[in-house]
Amino acid sequence: MKRNINIPNLLSTLRMLAALPIWLLLTANQPGWAFCVYLGALATDFLDGWIAAHYNQGTKLGMLLDPWADKVLHVTVMLLFLEKYPQLELQIYISIALAMVLVGLASAKLYFRVKRQLGANGFGKIKMCCEGFAIIALFLGYVTTGGILLWASIAFAVLSIVTHLLIREPSY
Repeated sequence: MKRNINIPNLLSTLRMLAALPIWLLLTANQPGWAFCVYLGALATDFLDGWIAAHYNQGTKLGMLLDPWADKVLHVTVMLLFLEKYPQLELQIYISIALAMVLVGLASAKLYFRVKRQLGANGFGKIKMCCEGFAIIALFLGYVTTGGILLWASIAFAVLSIVTHLLIREPSY
């Protein structure tokens, strides 16, 4: 059995915890520093998956922790952007709702011991890229680009959910 305390899971935990300083910095009107922390947190999303895959450190806990960390980080930032960008309210609320559905599916699979592959599918990975770039665009003040990327992330989230529900994935 693989150890749950490993570098990828610690990186996911750090990404989740990064939401707090980002929240504090944005509410203290320090968006530049919040952006730096966000970029560092975003880097951990790439690193944890890469390390888990290349050094055979993937765990069931990591398959749940990684998407939860993503959701905590992105939902925190999007909620904070609601005040600054009220014109993106619909995209932000839909993104948050779909994020909760996606993480709920992964959690339900593990809880009910469904013998199907856990973790993100290709559409979910593209969704996270679009969402990450949308947040970067919003930090930089590119509201139209951020809004378009949020719509793209919503489309890929729907495709990811449909894939999880309808397409038989290989057993592990």
